[in-house]
Amino acid sequence: ETTRAAHQAALDPREATPPAAAADLRPPPPAISDPAETCRLTLRLFDAETRRPRSGLVRVRRADGAAVPLPGLVNRGLGLRQNHPGKEWFVLPAVATVTVPRGVLTIEAFAGIETELARSTADLTGRPAAEVDLPLTAFSSTVSRGWYAGNTHLHLQKLTREQTDTYLRTVPRGDGLD
Repeated sequence: ETTRAAHQAALDPREATPPAAAADLRPPPPAISDPAETCRLTLRLFDAETRRPRSGLVRVRRADGAAVPLPGLVNRGLGLRQNHPGKEWFVLPAVATVTVPRGVLTIEAFAGIETELARSTADLTGRPAAEVDLPLTAFSSTVSRGWYAGNTHLHLQKLTREQTDTYLRTVPRGDGLD
């Protein structure tokens, strides 16, 4: 019980109780008070060898190193403590457009445990819209050796049925699970 209480206390307050009214796990885009300070960034992931679209996890950081939240995408760190590094990563279903601050941003992505970390820097200063394509390079193929990726546990505690369905449609794909 003490461990559970400490875990509950460390959660993001928005995740401490189930958001029963939410239809899914993707928070809506924020109301933009000054559109001149933001950029609509389209992110695309694809397999570097086949050039086919690929789902994965993406993190965007400002020049000062601070992670940029990506409303509209499912946060991979759901249910983890507020300052957990997993909260910086979001599931990107191959392509999505997100609202980010203008300025110099670093975009990183990977898929599963078999791709290298892809990284790109984009200077969005003064730009209302931009696109970044990230090729994901595989360094291994366990499937070709008869191995398949699975998950030993799921973060479904305190989720509604609709949220669970969203989680199971998005997160395993971003993690590269079979």
